[in-house]
Amino acid sequence: MRKAKKILTYFSYLFAVGLAYVMWKWSDVEASVALALAIVAWLVGRSLDLRTAIDDLDAKFDRNQELARLEGRIVRWGDKDDFIERRYREILVELNMLAAGSYYVYGLEQVYRDDIRHINRLQSGETLRSSCPISTKSVSALDQVQDPNYLNSMGAHAEASERGVQVKRLYIFSDEKFVTPDLLRHLNEIPRSKNEIRVVFREKLEEKQFDYVVFGDHTVSSGNVDFLSGLCASTRVSRDPIEVKDAIHKFDNVWNTAMDVEKLTKQLAYGRVGRPEPD
Repeated sequence: MRKAKKILTYFSYLFAVGLAYVMWKWSDVEASVALALAIVAWLVGRSLDLRTAIDDLDAKFDRNQELARLEGRIVRWGDKDDFIERRYREILVELNMLAAGSYYVYGLEQVYRDDIRHINRLQSGETLRSSCPISTKSVSALDQVQDPNYLNSMGAHAEASERGVQVKRLYIFSDEKFVTPDLLRHLNEIPRSKNEIRVVFREKLEEKQFDYVVFGDHTVSSGNVDFLSGLCASTRVSRDPIEVKDAIHKFDNVWNTAMDVEKLTKQLAYGRVGRPEPD
C-alpha cells in the first residue's frame, strides 16, 4: 500500500512537470503557461485525494491485521478456558447485532435511560408510541410510578410534547383489580395538553409479552416482560424498518381498542369495566 502511494505520487509529479514543459514549447507562451499551471494544480489536487484514499485503505488494512491478531490470541486462550471462548462468541453476536442496527438493554433502570435518550432526539411532527407495563403487585406498582427513573422518563415525555411531538402513552395492567385508587389518581394527574393516555389489560391482549416503545418511524424498543413482576426486564432496540413498521402496526391496533383514562375512571366507579355505563 505505502509503495503504491509513493509510486502514484511521483508519477503525478513527473507527469505534471512533463506536461508543463510541452505547453511551454507552444508558440503562445502565456496561454501555454496558464494551461500548464491549471493542469498541474488539478493533478496535485487529484494526487492529494488519492493519497487520502490510500491512507484510509492503509488504516483499514492495519485494523484488520490487528483484529486478526486479537482473534488468534483469543482462540488460543479459548482452548484453555471455555469461558473465554463462550464470551468471545457472545461478543461476536453483539457485534453482528450492532452492524444490523440493533442491541439489547438489560435491567429496568438501563431501559429507562435508553428510552429517555431516544425520546430526547424526537422532533416536532414525530410520534412517540410508548407502552408502560405496570407491576402486578399493588405496592410495587405505586413504588413504580414514584421511582426516580419513571419520573425522569415522564419528564422526557412531557418535554417531547412541548417540542411538538405527539405522545401516545399506553399503560398495561394485568387486569382491572390492579388499577388501585392511587394509580388511577396518578393517571388522571398526567398533563393532557399533548399527551394521550390510554389503558389496556394484558389479559385481553393476544400478545402477552406486548411492550413496545416506538420512536418516530425509525426506532423500536421491544420489551421482554417478566411474568412474575409484570415489569420490563430487558429490551431489544432495533432500527430495522420492517421491525419498526410491524411494531407501529401492533401498537396502533392495541391503542385503538384501549380505554382512555376518563372512561376507565367512570367505569371503575360503577364497577363495570368493559361493559356499557348505566343510563
